Amino acid sequence: MLLVFFLILNSLFSSSQAIFKTVVSSSSNDANVKKQSDLETYIVLLKKPEAAVFTESKDLDSWVCCETYTRGSERYGEEGRVRVSPPQEDGSSAHKPTPRFLGLQQNLGFWNYSNYGKGVIIGLIDSGITPDHPSFSGEGMPPPPAKWKGKCEFNGTLCNNKLIGARNFATDSNNTLDEFRHGTHTASTAAGSPVQGASYFAQANGTAIGMAPLAHLAMYKVSGRASQAGESEILAAMDAAIEDGVDVLSLSLGIGSRPFYDDVIALGAYAAIQKGIFVSCSAGNSGPDNSSLSNEAPWILTVGASTVDRAIRATVLLGNNAELNGESLYQPKDFPSTLLPLVYAGANGNESSALCLEVKANGGAAMIVMNDELDGFVTTASLHVLPASHVSYVAGSAIKAYINSSSSPTATILFKGTVVGLPEAPQVAEFSSRGPSVASPGVLKPDIIGPGTSMSCPHLSGIAALLRSAHPDWSPAVIKSAIMTTANLNNLGDKPISDQQFVQASVFDMGAGHVNPAGANNPGLIYDIQPDDYIPYLCGLGYSDKEVGLIVQGTVTCSNDSSIPEAQLNYPSFSIKLGSTPQTYTRTVTNVGQPNSVYSLEIFAPQGVDVKVAPDNISFSGVNQKATYSVKFSKNGNASGSFAQGYLNWVADGKFATDSNNTLDKNQHGTRINGTVGGSPLQGASYFGQINSTAIGMAPLAHLATYKFLADLVHMKAIQKGIFMSCSAGHAGPDNSSLSNEAPWILTRGASTAQKLIHDLRSVRQDPWQLLMQDSVV
Repeated sequence: MLLVFFLILNSLFSSSQAIFKTVVSSSSNDANVKKQSDLETYIVLLKKPEAAVFTESKDLDSWVCCETYTRGSERYGEEGRVRVSPPQEDGSSAHKPTPRFLGLQQNLGFWNYSNYGKGVIIGLIDSGITPDHPSFSGEGMPPPPAKWKGKCEFNGTLCNNKLIGARNFATDSNNTLDEFRHGTHTASTAAGSPVQGASYFAQANGTAIGMAPLAHLAMYKVSGRASQAGESEILAAMDAAIEDGVDVLSLSLGIGSRPFYDDVIALGAYAAIQKGIFVSCSAGNSGPDNSSLSNEAPWILTVGASTVDRAIRATVLLGNNAELNGESLYQPKDFPSTLLPLVYAGANGNESSALCLEVKANGGAAMIVMNDELDGFVTTASLHVLPASHVSYVAGSAIKAYINSSSSPTATILFKGTVVGLPEAPQVAEFSSRGPSVASPGVLKPDIIGPGTSMSCPHLSGIAALLRSAHPDWSPAVIKSAIMTTANLNNLGDKPISDQQFVQASVFDMGAGHVNPAGANNPGLIYDIQPDDYIPYLCGLGYSDKEVGLIVQGTVTCSNDSSIPEAQLNYPSFSIKLGSTPQTYTRTVTNVGQPNSVYSLEIFAPQGVDVKVAPDNISFSGVNQKATYSVKFSKNGNASGSFAQGYLNWVADGKFATDSNNTLDKNQHGTRINGTVGGSPLQGASYFGQINSTAIGMAPLAHLATYKFLADLVHMKAIQKGIFMSCSAGHAGPDNSSLSNEAPWILTRGASTAQKLIHDLRSVRQDPWQLLMQDSVV
C-alpha cells in the first residue's frame, strides 16, 4: 500500500503555488484538439519534383478539409461536410482498448470477482445520451435495484434495464437526447454493454465495452446546443441523482478553481458522500499549466488523463534507411513502398506554404506533418485527404536534417495499422490539468490518472462501480483510498511514468499514479474519512461558520470544532510546505486485508528530507481493525531543489497484501485450465444443457501440479532444466502486435474455435454478455 508525499523546501516562497509558476503554457486550453497552425512544419512527398513549391497561405478552410474531426463551426471542403466533435472527445476511442490495458479480462480476476459491476447504478451529469446506441442495450441486464426512484423522460421504451433513467436539466434543450455526443461517450465508457465488431475507420477493431458492463446507467442532461452547463442546472441534476438512488456520480466537467463553498460541484459532491455515493470528476483539460485544476475538494476523486498503449502507426522511411514513427488514421492498403522524392515546403523560408489540399492539387503523393517544439512528442491519428504521417518535433527535425544533408532526398510512408503494447504507456496527457490545488494546497491533486480525455473520469467511475459491487460496505473514502494507494508508478516498459514530452511525471501531474483496478480490489490497508471528519479541515482553511455550514448543510461553530491543518486530514497522501521547523502528522489505517497480518514500512525519502514514522510496523489480528501512525518531516540541509516528493509503502508480511492465502480457485480459470490439460473423464457434462458429452483432458492419465499466481516463474530457467513451456498468446486480438509470451524458448499458442456450434441460441439470446463469453467456453 503506497502513500505519496510532496514537500515544499524553499522557505523563500510564500505560498505553495508560487514555486509552480508556469514556464511554458499550452497553445489552447482544449489541448485535446490540435490547431493546424500549431503544426508549424510540413514536409511533402511528391510524385513530381517540379511541384515542390507551394505558395498558398495556411488558412482555416484548408485545415478543416484535411482534419475530418475537429472542434469549431461546421465547414465544407472537397471532402464534403466536416463532422464536429465535442471539445474533449477523441474519436479514436470509439473502440476502447482500456479493459485489456488495465488488466480486466472476461471470466478472470477482478472483472469476474466484481461481477462486472452488477447491481450498481452510475449517474452521469453530462450532455444527454443517445438511447438506441448499442452500448445501451438492455439485453441480459437484470432489473434495477429496488431502491431506484429515478425516471425516464424518453418517450416509448427507449429506457431499459441498462439505461434506467434519463432526465433533462438543460435550459437550452427540451429533451434528454445527446446533441453533442459527449454524454453518450462518457456513459458507454463507464458502463457500456459489449458491442462486437467495433472499429474507428476500420482501425482498432475489437469489442467496445465499458468498465462496468453490468452496471446500470442514469443520465442527467445539463448542457444542450451550447455545450455549456449552468451552475444551477448542475446542482439541480446532482440533487436529483442523489434522491434517485445512484451509487456513483460521474462528472466530466468543471468550473475551475473556487473556494468549496462557492463551487456547486463541491457542494453537490459533499451531499452525495453524505448518502454514501462515490463522486468522480475530471481534473480538466487545461494542462500542462500548473494549478489548472477543477474539482479540488478532497471528497471528490479528481482524475487526470493518461494515454493508452495503442497507436495507429504511419512510419516514415527515409532514403538513408532511418524509420521514424508517426500516426495517421488514413491507412491506404496500396500505398507504394518505393521511395519517392522528398521536398521540404519550407526550404525557401515559407514553412506555411503547403497544406493538404495544395499538396494534393500540385501532385503530392503524401505528406508528413511535423509538430512545433512546444507540442513535442504529441501526435494524433487524424484523417487527411491524402496519405500522411503526423510525427513528433524530434522526428520532424531529423527528417529536415536528412533533407538538408542530401542532394536528392527520398522517403515513403509505411502504414502499419493498429499497434499495441507501447512501452512508454501510460503517459500523462499533455492537456491534462495539473496541480497544485489553489483552493486547498495542502491536499495533493489530482488524485489519480486514467485513460482518456474527459473519458478518464468515466473510466474511474466504472472502476469505482466495480469496487462498490465487490465491496458494498466500502465508503466513498475507502474506495478512493483503495484506488490511490495501489496505483502504478511505472509504465509498461517498467520505467517511471512520464508526460508526453518524456519528462518524468511529478505527483502534480499524476497524483498517486495510474489506476490499477485489480490492485484496488486488494489494498490491504485503507484511509477512511467520514463526512463529518471534513468539518475541522474546512474550519482549518479559514472558512467562516456560515461558509462551512453551507458546504455541510448544517450549523457549524468552528470555535467548538478543533480545526486541523490540511495535512492532518486522513487523506491517502501528503502535501506540505516544510520550513526550518519539523512537522508531524498522523494517519489512521484500517485493515481490510488478512485478519492476522503484520505490515512493515518502506520509506522512499527524497534528498534533503528526513522522514521518520512511528511505529514502523503495525500488527492486526482481525479485519476492520484500526491503527494510527505518525510521520515526522524535517529538512536535513542537503536539499537540491525547491520541492521534493517521496513515498511511504506499507508491506504485509513481506509481500504486498492480497487475499490469496490459499490455493483455492475463486474465478474457475485455473480449474478449467487443469481440466483441459489433464482432467479425468467426466460423463454427462454440458453447457447450459447444450453440448452434452464427456469432458476429458488432453492427457487424462497425466499428473497435475498447480502453482497459484506464480508471477515470477523464469521461463529460461525452466528450459535449462528440460521443462517444456507452453503459454497463451493472449486475448488482445485482433490488433496487430498484441502478443504476450514472445520469447523463442516458449511455445506461444493462439486460439481457435472448436467444431461444435449451438445452432439454436434461444436459451442464451437474452444475454449478450453470455454470447460474448462463448469464445472462452468452447
